[in-house]
Amino acid sequence: MGKLDNKVAIITGGNAGVGKEIAKLFASEGAKVVISARRQQVLEETAKEIEEAGGTVLCVPTDISKVDDVKNLVSKTVETFGQLDILINNAGVLDKGLNAIDQIDYDDLNRVIDINQKGTMYCMSEALKVMKSGASIVNISSVAGQYGAGGAVYVSTKAAIIGVTKHAAMRLENRNINLTDEQNNRLRSGVQKASEKGINESLVIVDSLAFIVNVPNKTVVTALDQKEAADNIFTNIDGAVII
Repeated sequence: MGKLDNKVAIITGGNAGVGKEIAKLFASEGAKVVISARRQQVLEETAKEIEEAGGTVLCVPTDISKVDDVKNLVSKTVETFGQLDILINNAGVLDKGLNAIDQIDYDDLNRVIDINQKGTMYCMSEALKVMKSGASIVNISSVAGQYGAGGAVYVSTKAAIIGVTKHAAMRLENRNINLTDEQNNRLRSGVQKASEKGINESLVIVDSLAFIVNVPNKTVVTALDQKEAADNIFTNIDGAVII
């Protein structure tokens, strides 16, 4: 019996380095691992190593700076294994030259932010839409994000990852709201109905729970139970759906 039996884990940047070692370890502990990176050949070489060691692995070539790629990564995971329990946000790049703030290359600035910061947030956002209670997200950051040592662009993205990790932890822990599969399906149905009505920011009521949803992005902005909802005044909402 492994420590991760019956768990499904996505590891971004799972083709080499730290990501590869995490994937191999998780597979050895019984997890079904999904490894993603941009280079398919290297992914397949890593997958072969895992399979030869007796592990279960799925390769999904992914550029995490592209939202559609991330959506495909999560959907392929759920289609193949039926669930997602663990997300390891490991993929990342350094800025060229590790330049100081007054010497940064603006094209490189956008490249590093797109991968390190936006890519991590895309993965978190899409994973949370399918994860259930008890799931885990691990974001690989760096001491550079805490102390400022290194290239300006890299430092800023790692600091951002630390910040969004704290944000997500507070949002999810403080709410302590768990949905059944049936409630999740009703929430999705409510968002779809809001979309059909042309609503952008919707209040969706599911039993005693209230959700503020950004409909175009299909993202829950705030979740409240009945007591919390009674104490709040909602603004910037242009529609409501009761399911």
